[in-house]
Amino acid sequence: MASYKDSANAGYAFNKNVDLGFLATSFINNNAISTTLPTRPKVANKTGKDAIVKLNTWSVNQYPSKTIYQYDVAVGNGAEKPGTIRAMWESQKVKKELGQGWVFDGNALAWSAANHDKEFRIDVDLNEEEGRTGNSDANKKRVVVRKTKAVNFAALRAWLDKKASFDIPVMEAINFLDHLMRETPNKNLIAIKRNFFNPNEQRYDLGGGIHAAKGAYASIRPVLQPNGQPGLSVNLDVANTTFWMNAPLTQVVALGLGARDPAQLATMLSGDRGIASLKPYRIQITTNHMGSERRFNIGGFSQNARTYKFDFTNKAGVKKNVSLEQYFKEVYNITLRYPTLPVVITTKTFKTPEGKTVYVALPFELCTVKKDQRYGLKLDERQTAKMISFAVTLPPQRWQATENGKKMLNWENDVYLKNYGLVMDAQPTKVKAKVLPNPKVQFASDAANPGVTGRWDLRGKRFLEPNKAPLKSWGVLVAPGRGATSQQQAEAFVQMFIKIYSGHGGQIVERQPDIMQGGADIAQSMEALWTVAGNKANMRPQILFIIVPSKDAALYNRIKKNGECRFGVVTQVLSASKLERLNPQYCSNVAMKVNAKLGGATASAQGIKGAGSWFKVPTMVIGADVSHGGAGMMTPSVAAMTTSMDQKAVKYIAGVGTNGVRIEMITTQNINNIIGMNLKGWKALVGKGSLPQHIIYFRDGVSEGQYAQVLSQEVADMRALLKTMDPKNSTKFTVVVATKRHHIRFFPDGKGQGDNNGNPFPGTIVDTGVTHPFEYDFYLCSHVALKGTARPVHYHVILDEADMEVENLQNMIYEHCYQYVRSTTPVSLHPAVYYAHLATNRGIAHIGAVPVSDTKSQNQVAAADVAPLLEMKEDPRKTMWYV
Repeated sequence: MASYKDSANAGYAFNKNVDLGFLATSFINNNAISTTLPTRPKVANKTGKDAIVKLNTWSVNQYPSKTIYQYDVAVGNGAEKPGTIRAMWESQKVKKELGQGWVFDGNALAWSAANHDKEFRIDVDLNEEEGRTGNSDANKKRVVVRKTKAVNFAALRAWLDKKASFDIPVMEAINFLDHLMRETPNKNLIAIKRNFFNPNEQRYDLGGGIHAAKGAYASIRPVLQPNGQPGLSVNLDVANTTFWMNAPLTQVVALGLGARDPAQLATMLSGDRGIASLKPYRIQITTNHMGSERRFNIGGFSQNARTYKFDFTNKAGVKKNVSLEQYFKEVYNITLRYPTLPVVITTKTFKTPEGKTVYVALPFELCTVKKDQRYGLKLDERQTAKMISFAVTLPPQRWQATENGKKMLNWENDVYLKNYGLVMDAQPTKVKAKVLPNPKVQFASDAANPGVTGRWDLRGKRFLEPNKAPLKSWGVLVAPGRGATSQQQAEAFVQMFIKIYSGHGGQIVERQPDIMQGGADIAQSMEALWTVAGNKANMRPQILFIIVPSKDAALYNRIKKNGECRFGVVTQVLSASKLERLNPQYCSNVAMKVNAKLGGATASAQGIKGAGSWFKVPTMVIGADVSHGGAGMMTPSVAAMTTSMDQKAVKYIAGVGTNGVRIEMITTQNINNIIGMNLKGWKALVGKGSLPQHIIYFRDGVSEGQYAQVLSQEVADMRALLKTMDPKNSTKFTVVVATKRHHIRFFPDGKGQGDNNGNPFPGTIVDTGVTHPFEYDFYLCSHVALKGTARPVHYHVILDEADMEVENLQNMIYEHCYQYVRSTTPVSLHPAVYYAHLATNRGIAHIGAVPVSDTKSQNQVAAADVAPLLEMKEDPRKTMWYV
């Protein structure tokens, strides 16, 4: 076990994008860690077959040995924008004063091999340097550079050699290397955080004035090298992003709003509603009406150039009131072609002769969208489909794109890397991986063995556990709308579903359920169906089927909210388009979901030690996730926790609750409400009156810097809850963080090492070459990628009180991926976490009308200030209502 001390330097400005693991990020965040982290097991998993896997990482063969000096950089009053800071740093005066070879983080830190004891105070006037006229103080700033410390690479070497503990000097060394790698790309390429794009690369048109581009992502990290020794490695991956089209503003907006020409666009943009539609276009633009290119930021839009008027004093000294259209004709001799287009109001100001500060206004048609400007808004459905088509590529194409990114970054000829002595291996990392043995998929009376194909067929299979209560009370509602299902189609579906579900072992008593045509109000229609179905069977409805005419998130959420929170019944939503081409496979897929919602289970994994045998003592598996609203939205965060409810950890029930706004750590109240209720159920159904002796807690969605909080808050709250239920409780916890938010990919090396598309076989596990040098983590690809290149899941064990054997934990995770109740392939993520993710998305449907106080900050909002979700009825909570 490795014990880590606290940070003594809480104010250190560190690049949070560097991948250092729990130890370093906790150190950076000044977390008081009273626990220990499991170290990597001395004995690796020996089950399965060996495989050689190429990774999209390159080992660092050499890093600096000489002393590097770190400097603080202050520009202006310290509150300048990043663009201004970068422009001042890149000025000729600063370069002349400081000399060559400096590395800059773009904000407040710089590094140099030169030792300057004196403080630099450099006054920069960009107007003078660029030959512009004007007395604007905005382009006049003082740049102050002051040495603060020496970067000690001996500390980094000592840590990697296990001769020293992690400390601030180690952090400083890796931080410098990260910025060193980015210095040249920042100057020559379009840099978006850690992603770099070639400005001359051809882009892909997504429609609506938006283009997609491919680039490269690069990061340096400490790793356990393939030879078993700690070292450094660079992760290089494909980056995809979107840019605004570099074109006249009229053209870009016309494409976005669907106007055929500027004249029609002017009509569309007239009035307050038209102006409001321009909100997404508050972007950067350029103009050339003054003889040279000038840049502006759009702050808003106003009435058209013909009606927008102001006082103007001409060269003859005559003061008059003119329109923007007249002004541009008189001053620049420009006749506007579309004067009825809105006026662009920029964020740039100037003072009138009377001393009044006003914003610069520009004619719409003279503005051009600035080149290489990132599009940061949400894509529409059509653009999203095109983006997926652009970004999702098979392994050979992705590897070629990775190689293209390497050529673009050109490490071999990077002057900064050469000068400081950072050298990456010419060849990518190759590691010896394992392909874990796949389990058989056990049904009621027989089993399927998918081998390395990762697929099995439901034909002729009876579910492991069909619905225990026969289906007596149910009905079908056909929602109205364009493309709605006909009565005949609905009847055909019902009969085929009954046949297929019965064939899988489903128990159905009512074989002629009512099929109702719904009205405009879905809630009233559901109430009518609820009443009819209940009266017919003389019992509460067990499930309602709703056939919707098209994909509609708002309608879907209303259905779920009414079913789960108002009527207390599970629902199955069906798409009318699927019923048009009705087939048995679709009905089998529906049957899997319905069976789970009625309390059944599809199948279990029969692994190398038998189903459930990985658990040596009565064990509960918990999965947790928190979803957050989009950028700028005050939608409450929704926390979900799932718990296994059988000995084989096949069936999971879930609870949800609001978790503040953008609060990641699950609140004590949510843990008590959700886990408290679920523990009571587990105790009765599985534990035979006792609490679990072992809890395996899978947590999704947390960064490395939050690992300590997971342990000190969430796990601590669960311990306290267990103590309230049994003061003598001694349940042991194993805590595993699971994430897909990384850039590691596996590329099987050689024939027979992967599938026909070049993806790894399901069960491929890697624990060297890219994993942390000391901590217990691994990458597992448990699924078959239906499209593109498979992304493995990164599992990081941050607590293991049960001392699980490495084979037990890793094989259990892999085998459980075959137990996902609504799939005939293994899933990519442990089902406990996958189900929690589904439940958070479904919990959004339970949000009330006014969930958040509008008087609070637009950042985080505490859970106490957020209204709770609508309460779910008890019946749905007993089954897998969220699938």
